[in-house]
Amino acid sequence: EVFLLDLPTARERWQIWPFALQRKGRTAAGYDGAALVRGSEGRTGAELARAVEDALHEAFQEGRQLTTGDLLRALDAAPPIARAMEIQLAALRQEGPRWAMVASEERPPGLAAVHDLGSRGGGGGDRST
Repeated sequence: EVFLLDLPTARERWQIWPFALQRKGRTAAGYDGAALVRGSEGRTGAELARAVEDALHEAFQEGRQLTTGDLLRALDAAPPIARAMEIQLAALRQEGPRWAMVASEERPPGLAAVHDLGSRGGGGGDRST
């Protein structure tokens, strides 16, 4: 099967941040999760992971511990890939559900309704749930 991966929702970013921090030996307990979720809207999971790397590097260079502010500044330092790929992302959101199953638990804003793939030989029925 083919899956459509859109930008992570707030709920998904809430789950990605701890994972990205844990991969670098940190726990999410010392950071403002709500601020990180708000500040990372429109970012991919890879961008969140990169922000952790960049922020850790900066904090290490300054001889101090990583902070929520470091993570947010690292995000702000690079433009979101979704901005550069805005036209392609819009096309995927519109046409993707015709040939792919949405991989998110909740449909992000702007994602077209998922169509019945069974009528085109894709097997299965309504994939909107």
